[in-house]
Amino acid sequence: MNPQINKLLSSAKKVAVIGHINPDGDCFGSISAVNDYISAKYNCLVHCFAQCETIAEEFKPFAKDINFNPNPLDYYDVCICVDAADIGRLGKYIDVFYNSKATICIDHHSTNKGFADINIINIISSNCENIYNLLRADNFEISKSTAGKLFAGIVTDTNNLSTNMVT
Repeated sequence: MNPQINKLLSSAKKVAVIGHINPDGDCFGSISAVNDYISAKYNCLVHCFAQCETIAEEFKPFAKDINFNPNPLDYYDVCICVDAADIGRLGKYIDVFYNSKATICIDHHSTNKGFADINIINIISSNCENIYNLLRADNFEISKSTAGKLFAGIVTDTNNLSTNMVT
């Protein structure tokens, strides 16, 4: 990710990853890729959250191997918000954010003014592209599964790679 984030994660025992209300493919891809990274690199409990009534059929593969929307713990050492332009987009999981010792926001929306302790906001085609760039900068070996999640998120947010934001 980056040195600050890695330092926080290296000492964390409980980590929350939160996406926005009514998650789309970019949100699910971001959540699950961050989960894959943390699970592969650190020895900690990871809970993933995004407010939705049901998971759309096409996004179920993202959530099949993660602890998705469990009962939140009283506190987390680190909370990573992904693809959320503002704190209100965390919905009913906003208390998870507030009950965390350290907070991180990784986002791609131009309206995001930075609401976490550490904010990584790059205005690019999708948040999955942000996550991909962070993983690559960390020399993280991206598995086929994680690559598929990132690609699905990028395709979702770029209207099948057809927007002018595609890089």
